[in-house]
Amino acid sequence: MDQRQWLKNIEAWRERERKRQEKAEREFWKHPYTVSTLEECLQRLTKYDLDEIRKFYNFRGVSHLNKQDLIHVLSEGVPSLFGKRLSILKEEQYNLIQEMVQNGGRTGAEGYS
Repeated sequence: MDQRQWLKNIEAWRERERKRQEKAEREFWKHPYTVSTLEECLQRLTKYDLDEIRKFYNFRGVSHLNKQDLIHVLSEGVPSLFGKRLSILKEEQYNLIQEMVQNGGRTGAEGYS
């Protein structure tokens, strides 16, 4: 495979990944006026998305878990690791988190996209 074809393949993969992410976000926010806990939000994600969160937070020894068990592990473990990741958030995401903290971990999602 020559370099041009390699670059085309990478670009095609990036486009597919962008579309997958957009679809996942639309699905996640499908019910924007519901109040959710972290566990309820995680329920809306695919196993693939949960695995991405697991990798992002460096959870070890849980890759074999089924979706429900992984949700439980993430909902218990992510809050304690979350502070380390606040510096990479966009302002809108940070504001949503502040609102959730002020409301005992719950928020209506209207106004967020």
